[in-house]
Amino acid sequence: MKPFDRAPNLVILLSLTVACGEGVEAGTGSGGLDQDVDASVPGSCSALAQDCDRRCSGSFANVECSGRLSGQYDNVLVPAGAHCDLDAARLTGNLIVMEGATANVGPDVFVCGDLQGDQADRLDLAGLQVCGNLQFEQGGSASMTMAVQVLKNLQISKSASVMLEATRVCSDATFVETGDVEVIGDVTVEKNCSASENGAIDFSGIRILGDNAGCM
Repeated sequence: MKPFDRAPNLVILLSLTVACGEGVEAGTGSGGLDQDVDASVPGSCSALAQDCDRRCSGSFANVECSGRLSGQYDNVLVPAGAHCDLDAARLTGNLIVMEGATANVGPDVFVCGDLQGDQADRLDLAGLQVCGNLQFEQGGSASMTMAVQVLKNLQISKSASVMLEATRVCSDATFVETGDVEVIGDVTVEKNCSASENGAIDFSGIRILGDNAGCM
């Protein structure tokens, strides 16, 4: 996979943010971030769609993250085996976490493209908005907490475990061949939710507005 290509068939892994890492890299764009992500219950999908239309413009640098990173960029790549702490950031492209890598993402992170994990070890998300898909494939364990919003699809596949709380998915959610799937509460899937060939499943905290196909 070319690191900065959009890859709609990949899938990603998520969890609670832990602030660590050394060094801070400043963004290369002009001006500061124009809006913070609300670190509480996720807002509406229509509001997120408007934010995506309004905030996803401009041209910035493509960078790799192996430490702490804030600012404005096009695409951010976490290389294989590296660790990245990403906060107070706006990406007009994709966030990609490669094989064996880990990342703490949020709070106050806005991703205009996809958030992709390709055999990543762990991805912890809190206070994050994604205008594209949030995907994790063949990874470790994951959790999404504290106002995570995904405008398109959430796809978890062939991973060890996933935990969701205070998360809104504006399209479909899919869980396939994942060890443990736990939904604690305040999780909304606006369209359809499907689950197949997973381990232990607890969907007691989910609200599905479309078909559930095994998610209840």
